[in-house]
Amino acid sequence: MLITDSVHLDLYGIKIESPNLKEQRDGWVETQFESKVSNDGSQYVSVYLEQSIWYDGQQLSDWQATDSVMIKSGEKHHFKQSILIFQPLLWDIDHPYLYQLKTRLYKNGILVDEEEETFGYCYMDWQVDKGFFLNGRWLKIHGFCLHHDYGSLGAVENRSAAERRFRQMKEMGVNAIRITHNPASSNLLDVTAKMGLLIQEEAFDTWYGGKKEYDYGRFFEEEATHPEAKAGNFWSDYDLRTMIERGKNNPAIFMWSLGNEVSEANGDVHSLKTIKRLLERVKEVDDSHFVTMGMDQFRFGDGSGGHEKIADLLDVVGLNYSEDNIDGIRKRHPKWRLYGSETSSATRTRDSYFHPAKEWVGDNRRVRNFEQSDYGNDRVPWGKTATASWIADRNRLDYAGQFIWTGVDYIGEPTPWHNQNDTPVKSSYFGIVDTAGLPKNDYYLYQSQWVDLDQQPMVHILPHWNWEIHKSYQQVVDKYGDIPVRVYSNAGSVELFLNGKSQGRKTFQEKWTSDGRKYQEGEGSGQFYLEWHLPYQPGELRAVAYNHQCQIVAEDRVVTAGKPAKIGLHAEKTQLGPEGQDLLYLYFDVLDKDGNWVPSVSNQLHFKIEGPARIVGVDNGRQASRERYKAQKNGRFKRKAFHGRGVLLVQSLEQAGLVRVKASARGLEPASFDILVGDALPTQPVKNKRLFEI
Repeated sequence: MLITDSVHLDLYGIKIESPNLKEQRDGWVETQFESKVSNDGSQYVSVYLEQSIWYDGQQLSDWQATDSVMIKSGEKHHFKQSILIFQPLLWDIDHPYLYQLKTRLYKNGILVDEEEETFGYCYMDWQVDKGFFLNGRWLKIHGFCLHHDYGSLGAVENRSAAERRFRQMKEMGVNAIRITHNPASSNLLDVTAKMGLLIQEEAFDTWYGGKKEYDYGRFFEEEATHPEAKAGNFWSDYDLRTMIERGKNNPAIFMWSLGNEVSEANGDVHSLKTIKRLLERVKEVDDSHFVTMGMDQFRFGDGSGGHEKIADLLDVVGLNYSEDNIDGIRKRHPKWRLYGSETSSATRTRDSYFHPAKEWVGDNRRVRNFEQSDYGNDRVPWGKTATASWIADRNRLDYAGQFIWTGVDYIGEPTPWHNQNDTPVKSSYFGIVDTAGLPKNDYYLYQSQWVDLDQQPMVHILPHWNWEIHKSYQQVVDKYGDIPVRVYSNAGSVELFLNGKSQGRKTFQEKWTSDGRKYQEGEGSGQFYLEWHLPYQPGELRAVAYNHQCQIVAEDRVVTAGKPAKIGLHAEKTQLGPEGQDLLYLYFDVLDKDGNWVPSVSNQLHFKIEGPARIVGVDNGRQASRERYKAQKNGRFKRKAFHGRGVLLVQSLEQAGLVRVKASARGLEPASFDILVGDALPTQPVKNKRLFEI
């Protein structure tokens, strides 16, 4: 709820632009403001504004006042002025510099309203033949689609959860997010601007046709009754305009999407009238960002049809699962700007492995045990593996990039068991990270392709190395009884050791796209890994990655664990803020007596907490688990480990103090973890590893 004076700045009423930034960036940049002020009172009043630009707590410009104007009761006035800033720092994905415009509103000489609007300086371009540019720099879109829930936390928005999720994605090499399929929370948009992630903000999952009985289609063409709605507007007009007004100054937003897989957008009279109306709503507020849609009609046949009339009106055309038709679309429409708005839909379960030599399509047989392979070889019939969708993207300069479906598993749509209500599945398999926040192996595939060696060297071994269980063993070995061991890396070569004995050093092949961009592949075309086929021998696998100067740049190891003996607890931080919202993701592992993770067990763990914090969720990432995310009826929390792992979400309360979390399980040595809330007690510095080295 907002409580204001009768004379006030409108909600989302300030627009900030630097239309000549590209030409002026090395000198004085003109920053233009348009500010809407309403007089909801009964008096004729004199009004003026003062405005100033700030950066990092420092005032960069003097307070600049507008002329005073008289505003009648019930009317609005648009104030316009500009301020010059010398060589502002440009917002980009590596350096997300943010500025603030502070505005003071005076009524009859008295200060009655203040507002601080965050913005950034950046400019964008999208060329038909070369793709997307940010501040003049070519940028391949490495994106993912995002549903709104946070697993065991639920649908509630939480800043700590968002920051943690996006740090994880940035470490993978992600630079963009498609919000699917409804507008994001203001909190999420604020976090992405501060962290340097581009955003496609999406308005609708349907138009007037509807997809479900009670979805937004009921209101799309219903007259809006909101007091701020314009006469004759539908709810779709009002909601779309509100989304654009809210986000127009956010430097992270680079695309507005008018819908996802809208089947009624077929090029008939009704749909053409609708797309023109929606485009008008966007452009009357903001004409500086690209307007798009996620369109799946292009994947059928050769991709042609009435929907091309809709696409022809968009700034950029989003293709859902249409990689096989890109060349034909380009031939028919040489002036379209193209990208993958939704791609892949590979399915996977963390640390579950199944016959990697074959690609499995929609395989939901009983033998799969409601799991999909973490070798990256499962997918849905309409999609592609991570490898295949990246090759289609990588090889084309004019195809600006992709948004993978999805970055993180979400509650619902558990394909390939979707709508099979007699099964225990409840969450999706599409995520590169599971609902517990634990990466699957395709995370490292993308990291090896999207993160440069000089930025962060990496190497990752799969699978785990506990294969005593005969059934699981038979599901991974080749016809010779050997296990395919794969290694992802952005280094030039990798040497693999088994129990200290070298299994040979292998080198990635350097290759170039047709336009001269370098990449690397394994021994086979389309392989992003190096592979060794080894007979199972308990012990240690160690991968050593070398750069082209034969220097060691990264190492990884997996160890055969013994019998489960104890619980391990670890987190990326040990301190929480005392405002009552800060979150800590406390991971639990089942370990052997030597501290090695045991990937083959599912022990039941119980949790207790003492001090000024509470447990708000428990999860293990298993899609087929019907265990509770929240407390049991008796108020206690418990969860089985899945492949020996899981997570506990701890949220601070509004007081300072020491928190202790205790974990116990039958037959295992218990563990505890201490957390400081606030600054009440001295703490020892914690040496941080990369956040998702597990």
